Amino acid sequence: MDEARKLPPIKALRDAYRALGNDPTRYRGSNEALVRRISQGKELYRVNTVVDINNLVSLQTLHSVGTFDMEHVSPPITFCIGQPG
Repeated sequence: MDEARKLPPIKALRDAYRALGNDPTRYRGSNEALVRRISQGKELYRVNTVVDINNLVSLQTLHSVGTFDMEHVSPPITFCIGQPG
């Protein structure tokens, strides 16, 4: 896992978590969590086809991947640090 943390996509997300005030050892990105599971010899969770495909893409690219149901998303889309509550 020490080598995985040095991979650019995983390192970039860890650095972003740190910049937002989160501990990347406590809150891992899906890319790192999936690599960690595989390196420990554990199987991937099976949720549904969309999530399973996201996990495979994340493992192949080492980037966290998400899918959103656009019927439940309305503009403007804003990314910001969430507030408690």
